[in-house]
Amino acid sequence: MKTAIIFGSTTGNNEKIAEAICLTLKDKGVEADLKNAAVFPFKETLIYDILLLGSSTWGDGELQDDMIYFISNLKGSNLNGKKYATFGVREDFWPNFCTAPQILEKEAKAMGADCFHESLRVNGQADSNMDQITSWAESIADAIKAL
Repeated sequence: MKTAIIFGSTTGNNEKIAEAICLTLKDKGVEADLKNAAVFPFKETLIYDILLLGSSTWGDGELQDDMIYFISNLKGSNLNGKKYATFGVREDFWPNFCTAPQILEKEAKAMGADCFHESLRVNGQADSNMDQITSWAESIADAIKAL
């Protein structure tokens, strides 16, 4: 199954999470492409079977800017038959901790995709949460292989 890890990142923290997920998937034998939402043509999303969508949470609980643009362009697409899972990051001292994964879940579901795994919500910096990120990615790899 063709897998895309599509992320939005302003400070680079969520990008590190996406990179770690991609590396772990590849180590576990899953073909995965890492795609930055800022430059990834949204229509190419349709060539993938599995979508791992990631965004940091900003402001009052919004998606990161590049992911807002990406999702707004993807709206109206038919994602029937596609599987998705989401990931995101924010420090828990901010209001609306890690709501970006929930927003991405809602958007993917509205376009017809099916969730196949619970989301990853990282509190703080990627570097200090690599065990959590790697564990989630290993679980994702196992879930993909089981599909």
